[in-house]
Amino acid sequence: MKCLVQPACKAVTADADSTTGNASTCLYSKLAVTASVLLQSNQSKAVTFVKCQRAACAAPFREVEGVGCIYTSDRAATLQEAEQLCSGHSQQLYAPPTDAALKNLIKLMLNESQSTMGYWLGLKLIEGQTRSWQWFNGRTQTSETGQGFWIRTDPNNNETCARLAIHATKQNTTGLASTECDRDFNYVCQMHLCDEAY
Repeated sequence: MKCLVQPACKAVTADADSTTGNASTCLYSKLAVTASVLLQSNQSKAVTFVKCQRAACAAPFREVEGVGCIYTSDRAATLQEAEQLCSGHSQQLYAPPTDAALKNLIKLMLNESQSTMGYWLGLKLIEGQTRSWQWFNGRTQTSETGQGFWIRTDPNNNETCARLAIHATKQNTTGLASTECDRDFNYVCQMHLCDEAY
């Protein structure tokens, strides 16, 4: 696996060729690296190694225990604008890897908020579906009204986007809320760090 020591190579897959019994392919990742951390995952007959840096959570992002490396905007934008503002090297609108991470984010935002706020997250109604919501990282979100972090009256499946609604004085109306995508809200971005385990 000579590829692993080449700086330009970010990942390598070694798959036994049925005729020669030996083959490897160098794959290139979009993730910038300056140090090598090897992550190994088995996929059928292939073994894939990915070189990844445990990058620092650099400003304006901040690392929050149990949430990840996030940036909370202080300006409002539509969902499409927020996606563009968040997009960058290993960055996107926040899509929690687990329910616990979402719970921790809600707790954090409640603690930091003095008023009513709305924040775009990476969650939308799946196109062509009427009750199927999906995070930008592929995780699904329940569509049962008032369940799974939705505020008690949502989701309204005539609306296709979702925000995190924070009400500092009315915690029972804090949570996910469906809305139209062209409304302006602040937003939460995340930077992916290769050893995230939130």
